[in-house]
Amino acid sequence: MGGPWHCEKAEFSLTRQSSVMHKKLLEMLKNIPGSKTVVFSSLLALLVLICLAVLDSRSSISDGILAITAIIILWYTLETSMMRQEVTKQNILLTRPIVVIELSDQKAFFRNDGKGPALNIHISEIKVESISKNKSATNYEIPAISYMRQDSKEEMKLFKKNKFDGSHGTVSEPDDFFQIGNSIQAIIRYKDVEGTEYQTKVEIQSAIFKDISFQKIS
Repeated sequence: MGGPWHCEKAEFSLTRQSSVMHKKLLEMLKNIPGSKTVVFSSLLALLVLICLAVLDSRSSISDGILAITAIIILWYTLETSMMRQEVTKQNILLTRPIVVIELSDQKAFFRNDGKGPALNIHISEIKVESISKNKSATNYEIPAISYMRQDSKEEMKLFKKNKFDGSHGTVSEPDDFFQIGNSIQAIIRYKDVEGTEYQTKVEIQSAIFKDISFQKIS
């Protein structure tokens, strides 16, 4: 008694619940960039399946509705993950230090152009080449700087080392940076407050910057 009517009522109730659930999912997804095309296509297919479900009670229709639901949930998960990665990247850029070399008044400086403080700033490698065939390479002793706040600079002390005994002077001599014809390649290493290490590579020719690059080390 009333069997078919109750079956249709139950099927319609299930379809109605699925429709309500997808409306809620749509509200969650509508503000996510890049998802509109996939969501629109999925909901269009879902609408067709719901219409068929009203007219046909076969289980394949319900399976189709569940499949579309899975697609939307998967896409939402991927979009959320991508948004989280982008936010993390932006936060890093807002706090990372960027240390460069500045040449001014016959002196060399470390300068922090980043948005966060830099720690343990030091030259890990420096190479001086000259157009003069007779000039030997210069070795330097360059003390590290423990801390630099953002938008600050510290003088770079360059003490020339004796190539025989390794001793160095007490007066900073950055003249190789300014000498016409000299080419200098240097690598600056430093860390942020969380311990992430970065490096800046610079190439200077005749006191003019020719190349500069930045890299995250760890």
